[in-house]
Formats: sequence, structure tokens, C-alpha cells
Amino acid sequence: MQTVVVKEEDLVVDALAKNRSAVFTISKETQDANFQTVEVSAGLGFAVSTNGTVVADAVLVPDKGVYYVKNDSGKFKADFVSTDKAGFSFLKIGLPVNGTDKLTLRCRLLEI
Repeated sequence: MQTVVVKEEDLVVDALAKNRSAVFTISKETQDANFQTVEVSAGLGFAVSTNGTVVADAVLVPDKGVYYVKNDSGKFKADFVSTDKAGFSFLKIGLPVNGTDKLTLRCRLLEI
């Protein structure tokens, strides 16, 4: 009989690899000191359903604004939906920025 040791960090890395299409970088439009519109990072978000709902930290995505989400599928506009009491904000993925990207989601967030 052989003993197999599985480290928690190995499980996390494996889960992230399996769910790569569900991980998004989030950016938002804001104005710089010269009142020019610039795009800045707003952290990471994770798709929680195949209908295009992305959850993010409410500190980084606090309210309505112009948001974008990006993953291997491309870059898409995202609409702010709501923030809950637990400190999560929800975005709904919209149209591709370049008009040709196609959203691919394979949400297997419960698969570890």
C-alpha cells in the first residue's frame, strides 16, 4: 500500500487550472488628474454562473460605472448589478469590446 499526500495548495492550483475560463480581470473607467478617461485595474472576478454573472470584491467594484472583464475569451463590457451585505459585487457580462470575441464559460467552481 502506498500513502499519497495531497497538499491544500496543490488542490487550489488544480481548481484554478480547471476553472481558468471563469477567472476574469476587471477594469473600470475613471478620470485622471487631467480629467482624461483612463482604464484602471479593479482586481479579479469569478464567474458564478454560465449566464455571465461575475462576482468581485465590493471594495474594488463598489457601485455603478463603466466596467470591463477580460479572460482568455476576450474583453467584454460588464454592467454593475448589485452589492450584497457580505461585501461582494455582481457584474453581468455584456457585449465584446471589439465586436468579435465570443464568451466561453465553463463554470465548474464546485469541482476541486
